[in-house]
Amino acid sequence: MTTNQVARVAKTKIQMDKVEAGRVLWERQVIPAMKAAAGFRHVYVLGDDTSGTVMTVSLWDSEAHADAWEKCEAHNSLRHHLGGYVASLPTTETYQVKIEA
Repeated sequence: MTTNQVARVAKTKIQMDKVEAGRVLWERQVIPAMKAAAGFRHVYVLGDDTSGTVMTVSLWDSEAHADAWEKCEAHNSLRHHLGGYVASLPTTETYQVKIEA
């Protein structure tokens, strides 16, 4: 099945003393804002408690939707707030969804 869906994968390291506060921020602000964005499908937030590495995988109806999210005011504001929790700026890559089951 062909799809236009994309996955945005972002990876960063969180400050170890900010893990819980970062989780709360994601649950209360980031996820609701993403759910309100056009074309948003789902997000997974993955983490390694030992290294502080955090990875997000967000799924979008199209690359245009993912791009619009990254350019919108809500995303920029949340990214600014998240800056106080991370040890390094996230790296982001985009992948086409090849198979959905």
